[in-house]
Amino acid sequence: EIIASIDIGSATLKLVVAEILNDRFNVLCALDEESRGVKKGVICEVQETSYAIKKLLNKAEKMLGVKVPKAIISINEDSADFKIGLGSVSITSEDKEISNADIARVLKTSRQDQVPNGNQVVDIVPISYKVDGVKTYSPLGHHGEKLEVKSVVMSVPKRDIYEIAKELEHIDVEVIDIQLPTLSTYWAHKKESTDTTAGAIIDFGADTIKIGIINKGKIVNNLVITKGGSTVDADIAFIYKLSLADAKKVKETFALANKRNANEHLDMQMVNTLGEKVTINQKEVSEVVMSRLHELLNMAK
Repeated sequence: EIIASIDIGSATLKLVVAEILNDRFNVLCALDEESRGVKKGVICEVQETSYAIKKLLNKAEKMLGVKVPKAIISINEDSADFKIGLGSVSITSEDKEISNADIARVLKTSRQDQVPNGNQVVDIVPISYKVDGVKTYSPLGHHGEKLEVKSVVMSVPKRDIYEIAKELEHIDVEVIDIQLPTLSTYWAHKKESTDTTAGAIIDFGADTIKIGIINKGKIVNNLVITKGGSTVDADIAFIYKLSLADAKKVKETFALANKRNANEHLDMQMVNTLGEKVTINQKEVSEVVMSRLHELLNMAK
């Protein structure tokens, strides 16, 4: 099965195409394309975004020689809703052994009354279970009369899904699932310590900072701040009188995030918007970047 995952960002659209064969997951290509119709992480011109996604898919299809028929979409999580859900079911099998089907049933019951009107469930993450009143984190295979769950129910407004899903249908791509960027970031960086501690995942984008609050391996809340890496570009552009494109180039190819690692004897020559040659010192420009990053991290904190 060929499947794609599309991340819709303010600066770039990202696409990963994979093949699922014999229960193995093989990445076939990873591509990006300049974003269109997206501001502050929100799709504001759906047709423009759809056009950019089509270009991205065409790149992949030319590279792979196969069409991408299905996609998982990573959507804006600014309006995501997180609620604690409680559910319970009776175990009806003759031997009273808890199966995967029983776990799916109890998770489904925990969403009741926890999804705001107009929202669609993205994920239901179990926090803990109880089998006949005894707490457990993995009930599969246990025996009992009653299974209970405490979960985190995540949902987003349906309008955020349906608009882009409808546009993708026009280019023959079926949206088979949705995901929140913070969930993806969590799984990408998950390790043993995230299962035992409380903390935050902070993901810097061009126009947004996405924050996921983690408690013992579960994402329990999120926040999106509408500031990001583009503010660093603006600082460099203002101080050195550069275009935003040149400022971004300086940030990505020359400046460092911490002045401690910068070389005070290393310079870069640029032509500013006035047509004048300017000399940019690595340590000085890194101080500019570091100062803004401190501010953004304090906002996130």
